[in-house]
Amino acid sequence: MKVLRIGLCSVLLVTFAGCGAMGLGNKRIDYRAGAVQAPSLELPPDLTMPATEDRYKVPGSESDSVATYSGYQGGGGAQTAQPVAKVLPQSAAVRMVQEGNQRWLVVDQAPDAVWTVVRLFFQENGLSIKSEDQAAGLLETEWAENRAAIPQDAVRNVIGKVFDGMYSSGERDQYRVRLARTADGAKTEIHLSHKGLEEVMSADGNTSKWQPRAADPELEAVMLQKLMVRLGASESQAIQSSVAVGVPAAAQGDGKASLHEIFDGSQVLLINDTFDRSWRRVGLAIERAGMVVEDRDRARGIYFIKSSRAEKGWLDSLKFWADEPAADRRYRVNIKDGGAMCEVSVTDQDGAKDDATKQMIGAIYQHIGD
Repeated sequence: MKVLRIGLCSVLLVTFAGCGAMGLGNKRIDYRAGAVQAPSLELPPDLTMPATEDRYKVPGSESDSVATYSGYQGGGGAQTAQPVAKVLPQSAAVRMVQEGNQRWLVVDQAPDAVWTVVRLFFQENGLSIKSEDQAAGLLETEWAENRAAIPQDAVRNVIGKVFDGMYSSGERDQYRVRLARTADGAKTEIHLSHKGLEEVMSADGNTSKWQPRAADPELEAVMLQKLMVRLGASESQAIQSSVAVGVPAAAQGDGKASLHEIFDGSQVLLINDTFDRSWRRVGLAIERAGMVVEDRDRARGIYFIKSSRAEKGWLDSLKFWADEPAADRRYRVNIKDGGAMCEVSVTDQDGAKDDATKQMIGAIYQHIGD
């Protein structure tokens, strides 16, 4: 009997291993918790092209049969009915734009039309929504483990099919998305930033803890490509989507950023770039620094920051909110348009500067990039 059991177990292991070998390969991103999966809708062949007879022919149509409503309209049928516009038709233009190490999407739709699709995109990919503010165009996901980062040897691949939670990648990811109208108000920019955690052993060697790890620009690019496909682009278009921004070099400056101390002892950040580019770069730096954007006013060049919602441990050096857990301290990141150069400063909601604002401007400078 013991030999029989060993034989049956061996057969099961070989079967599981064979099934794993026939998969589609490892995925760069695999967030499983909370994924919303919907089966694709398949219509029987007799419903896609119904058989017709001459007596059912639409009067005035040029073809012998009309299979769609659009075909009926084009064939000279009733013209009074107006076609219903899709929220995001497949023909909607979406492209990825890249400036240095920054990437974002531009969609030829208003933000209110794009918001629902972006929200569903994360849920479909196994990422639960932690917080959202549609009016401000801000969305943040819960922390999730990327199962694709787990090394897949023969044993783990087999056991993982039965006990999926037995192995951990030791890494967790979180994404923040910011939707913004373009200058003409007709299009939407989608900015995505990544935050990471990694599990490390404590000094005693018996316990572990989670600590921040560097943002992964590759994960940001992959998620933007997947989102681009969800918004209507083809996979080939998404892969070949990164394009250089068409701003003349003389107009955009060299993009260098420098930190300077001024007469009152505070610091300002100078960016040798246009306002549009500086606005995007500062917004991304704020998110990567772990600060939470509560609202923004592009016309006045202000990001409104609520410090009490920032997560402790994301920046060990930024703990200016730790002593005031009950108070919601608010700050403003001000971007002053100087033509070819912009000046960035941080103040509290009353326009004052202190040690906290000095640390915040330093964190923005640390994450601004060139």
